[in-house]
Amino acid sequence: IGCIMCELFKRCPLFPYNSEFDLVNAIYKLCGTPELNQWPEVIHLSKFKCLTFTKPLRRILRETLQNHIPSMAIDLIDKMLALNPARRITAENALKSHWILQMKSKNITSMELPPYDSFEMKMKNRSK
Repeated sequence: IGCIMCELFKRCPLFPYNSEFDLVNAIYKLCGTPELNQWPEVIHLSKFKCLTFTKPLRRILRETLQNHIPSMAIDLIDKMLALNPARRITAENALKSHWILQMKSKNITSMELPPYDSFEMKMKNRSK
């Protein structure tokens, strides 16, 4: 859901990669590399040792999104995109986030987004 929220705001895929290796690399570049003191169970993932970095990458999610997304929405996205599943926000708590509560208080049921001409729609229309 965090990825989808980013894509709605930015109007482009957050991780537009074709291979699993490139996707995981992109996630690490944005969300930082897993830290064993924060997520010790990560070493048990089957392909964890295949991805090595000369130095740990820091999380740059907030800086990357700050010019595209409201700060309260970034707070929620940041919690949704936590690498460690045990630290990720639950759906119940996400619904209690400041951004969601603000949308509810303004009685906003859908966001006004500018029209977006997606690649998928272009291909669909081209085949007609």
